[in-house]
Amino acid sequence: MPWRNLAVRGGALFAGVVLPFGLTCLMLLRAGVFSSFWFWTWSYAREYGSITTLREAWPMLRASLPWVVRPFAISEIVALGLAAPLWSRYGRAHGGFVGGFFLFSVLAVCPGLYFRPHYFVLLLPAAALCAGIGVCAVQETLLERRFRAPVVWLPVLYFAVAFGISVRGQYKTYFHLDPSSLNRKIFDRDPFLEAVGVGSFIKAHSAEQDTIGVLGSEPEICFYAGRQCASSYLYTYPLMEKQKYAEQMRREMMQQLQDARPKFLVYADVARSWGTPATLEEDQGFLETAWGFAHRDYELVDQVAIAGDPQHLWGDRAYLYVFRRSGP
Repeated sequence: MPWRNLAVRGGALFAGVVLPFGLTCLMLLRAGVFSSFWFWTWSYAREYGSITTLREAWPMLRASLPWVVRPFAISEIVALGLAAPLWSRYGRAHGGFVGGFFLFSVLAVCPGLYFRPHYFVLLLPAAALCAGIGVCAVQETLLERRFRAPVVWLPVLYFAVAFGISVRGQYKTYFHLDPSSLNRKIFDRDPFLEAVGVGSFIKAHSAEQDTIGVLGSEPEICFYAGRQCASSYLYTYPLMEKQKYAEQMRREMMQQLQDARPKFLVYADVARSWGTPATLEEDQGFLETAWGFAHRDYELVDQVAIAGDPQHLWGDRAYLYVFRRSGP
């Protein structure tokens, strides 16, 4: 074991990890925001990562996995490449790295045990590598057994056909629908399309220095309006979670809105903007407080109905309510 070389390279790796983090902490400390940085990256992050129990995680994983492994023909090729070290000399040459890469890619999906479908994007690089090794390993095996050229190229042809079929299967979704229709198909319970109109309305009736208060998890409204958010809470999911900082966050958000006195307030009366339909019932007290705040010193100037009428709390259907400040 070359201990000296190991110590030098290990020390360089450790320094490469620690120094950027240390410099970041010093910069944030000098800027006077270290306490906020530490809260979001450690204190709250630790709470967020421990909310979901193993019992709750299993249904989420079971719901996501069928979508993760599609198309199945490609997943079979990935599994073939992952198992290649067991039967292929070519596969064994890369088995340690590929196996480790795939294992840690799987582990990267697991923190918090949420298993939301888009988290599995972290598996794609390892899966692509395994697919390539699977095709090449079969091809190398056929060459070793002295099969002729047409047969040797069958693994490549099989992958090309499987890939083509998978693309064809999603043609109508990703190559045919316009952006609005695609958004509606994927996010049918979210007010993303309605937020565009709300943002345009606020932009047309405000100045650049005006701010927006958003009661809900729709920060895109600030982007479409070109106006800054009056609160540091760009979305409200953390305020609804069962974690010890939730009540503190609620008070801080409402205090920030009260102090900033934004020209416009947007109240998103849709369950997905706060969490789940159950959230509307469990946290109705806070939602009533936010609703009451929007009616003090503010007047309702617009309300945009959300397509599909998802679960909501106020009124006859789900709306994005736009309030303009009328008081001091």
